[in-house]
Amino acid sequence: KVSKYLDWFKSDTDKNVELISIRQLLTHSAGIVRDGDTQHWYDDKFPTLEQIKAKVKIGLTVFQPLERFKYSNFGFAILGEVIKAIGGETYNDYVTKHIIEPLGLTHTFPDLDETNEKLLVSGYSKDVPGKDRYTFSKVKTYAMSPAAGFMSSASDMAKFLSSSFIGSGKLLTDESKLEMQRIHWHRGENNDHYGLSYETWLVNNHRIFGHGGGFQGYMSKCGLDLTNKIGVQILTNSIDSQPWKLMNGIY
Repeated sequence: KVSKYLDWFKSDTDKNVELISIRQLLTHSAGIVRDGDTQHWYDDKFPTLEQIKAKVKIGLTVFQPLERFKYSNFGFAILGEVIKAIGGETYNDYVTKHIIEPLGLTHTFPDLDETNEKLLVSGYSKDVPGKDRYTFSKVKTYAMSPAAGFMSSASDMAKFLSSSFIGSGKLLTDESKLEMQRIHWHRGENNDHYGLSYETWLVNNHRIFGHGGGFQGYMSKCGLDLTNKIGVQILTNSIDSQPWKLMNGIY
């Protein structure tokens, strides 16, 4: 249970909160809200930890845990706090120390700051006939960084994807990777299911594991063909790109 590690993870009105497990958050089966109450996708003001705690206190769930699949960025913000509670350092520091540095990722960062902002390409709006695209502001994600903060490059992502293959000897044990990369939640939507954090789907009856990301001005998709040990990463800097179509087309 998440409440085993976070003493503030409880609600006066929502008794489902204390039932929620780490595995449910990883598989988006906890039944909680997608993004909380803040309007960060519109006003660029991502929530602080205190705002996260305040939302937890008044209630999170819209379904019973394990009732159905419901995607939640908010859940991954909470998982970042679980990592902090167990690991003894902030999520950003932990992933830097245990993922970014061991893999030698020189252009990967868990959130925006004044030292890496200049490395980030501009993100553009969608294409509207008769109008110029405009650029979005570059914003820091604060307590939502475990869900939305990461920045990287194509070459760094290639190193990361390579480390995810069974037998690479990097980051996690093969047992842990196999546990992440098996189906935990059958969504029943065109063979699109979930492992632990991984989305998995079929291309020509061949199963791919990966995930996508969307942010103001950016869209991305990564995928792993575990059988043939091929990884593909699509990074784009416009909000109306369709990287999943490029991904499936490549495979």
